Amino acid sequence: MAMLREATIGLIRAPRFSMTVILTLALTIGCVGTLGNLLYVVALKPLNVSEPGQLAVFFPGVGEGLMGITPNTLAEINRQQTVFEELCGVTGGPSRVEIPGSATRVAWEGVDGSCARVLRLQPTLGRLIGPDDVPTPESAARVAVLSHRFWKRSLGGDPSVVGSTVVAQNVPLTVIGVGPAGFDGLTTDIGPDITIPLGLSAQVNGSRPLALWALGRLRPGETLESARAAMKVTWPLAYAATVTQTSAQTLARVGSPDVVQVESASAGLSEVRTRYERALYALTAFAALLWGLACVNVSGVFLIRTVAREHELKIQAALGASRGRLVGRIAAESLLLLASAGVLATAVVGPIGAYLLNAAWTSVA
Repeated sequence: MAMLREATIGLIRAPRFSMTVILTLALTIGCVGTLGNLLYVVALKPLNVSEPGQLAVFFPGVGEGLMGITPNTLAEINRQQTVFEELCGVTGGPSRVEIPGSATRVAWEGVDGSCARVLRLQPTLGRLIGPDDVPTPESAARVAVLSHRFWKRSLGGDPSVVGSTVVAQNVPLTVIGVGPAGFDGLTTDIGPDITIPLGLSAQVNGSRPLALWALGRLRPGETLESARAAMKVTWPLAYAATVTQTSAQTLARVGSPDVVQVESASAGLSEVRTRYERALYALTAFAALLWGLACVNVSGVFLIRTVAREHELKIQAALGASRGRLVGRIAAESLLLLASAGVLATAVVGPIGAYLLNAAWTSVA
């Protein structure tokens, strides 16, 4: 304690040096922490489901554009493919939803009847969307499942919500259940508040009921590479068998194996991640490099200060201070500076950076 007290007094007597070191380290630590956390949430955080590493997503697309999969084509792909235990269709978007007593704009996710089985989800209340809610590719029951987050935030966790009605874009939907806690949907860009049968997307969103993604769980022994190879064969056959009213040119372009993409879905589905993942990795690496350079510069400044205090240290040694005590005091000063920078980064720099990044992320998501 005496050594820490002496180190604290020494740093207080050199306010410029202390503040420069603390601010430099705090800024770089805060940047690395904020960007690292954003990278984890966007690209690395696994879905809160059983064995998320076995999930993969299949979709046809050109560049950043998703073409979508019709229900009939998806059913044919499911019939032909052998690398997934099962495939289910997923789509999503924003919608105006009216709940008893209020109206709000929320995100929705459309799934077919097998998604809960693929994800191995269990409801908090009621039940999840199943095959009976999507009896045919063209029809769907007017039902909805609320996310656990939305249920708690907007409805106060009311257990009587099952059986009530919400209205999405003037379409009345009967609430049949509440999703599991900790699972905020597959489309992580929008964080869906309600989940509906895929066939209702035409009524809620005014578009064709296309699945933007086909989600599946890889069979034991299968990999993403084997899935890619298999789907390049399956997609053209399934597309040609189910999409008949199209020109030969469109069939050759859209039904080509080259449009097939198979990616890991362990962290959910995200168009924004596809666009910005590399940039986030680069920014995080750059911030880590800056932090390393800051540490080198701070070490140099600290060394120069120690050399400049040579006369002071000699006097203390002459008065009986041991070499170990002098080294310990210098080490205590460095630890105090690092701890102060960490506290400042955690309490001030990190939250500010997180707020700014969240605002920027919301604008592009």
